[in-house]
Amino acid sequence: MEINVSCPNIKKGGAAFGSDPLLVEQVVKKIKSKVQDSFCIITKLSPNVTDITQIAKAAINGGTDALSMINTLKGMAIDINNMKPILGNQTGGLSGPCIKPVGLYMVYQCFRSIPECKRKEIPIIGIGGISNFNDVMEYILAGATAVGIGTQWFVNNKIFEEIHNDLVKYLTGKNQSISNLIGNANNEF
Repeated sequence: MEINVSCPNIKKGGAAFGSDPLLVEQVVKKIKSKVQDSFCIITKLSPNVTDITQIAKAAINGGTDALSMINTLKGMAIDINNMKPILGNQTGGLSGPCIKPVGLYMVYQCFRSIPECKRKEIPIIGIGGISNFNDVMEYILAGATAVGIGTQWFVNNKIFEEIHNDLVKYLTGKNQSISNLIGNANNEF
């Protein structure tokens, strides 16, 4: 079950409490207390924060089983002819390839800074701008255990098959497994 504490597309809700560590911890704790232990609780984090590690630690303290990062960045568009915002809510979420560097950085930071992530006790699902297997591998090397693909699927409904085939070739060629590569970009040089 994913707890989205980060949605910038609504007037009230996620964006309001997804940037407050105390509120994130309270929300996760409350939901965790209401669901069966067999439910995996995943907390989806916002990139619209100063330090994502503080929010991630709060979700972990609240009892999350995994972290999902990142949600969309706040953005907007303006119609120059009627001189008004295009989106009904005036602002919304920016997604796609342009947010990948932000997503990678935030996965990297949490993996590097949070012991439970580095020990792979709290897995990270990397999200944001994944268009091909290279993007998947970047997220894995940054510290993600798994990835989520959204925007690219709308462009290419064969994306999952293509990524799977390319990953198999890559891993076979390197005689490696995903689990051995998680977080390797964090290794000290």
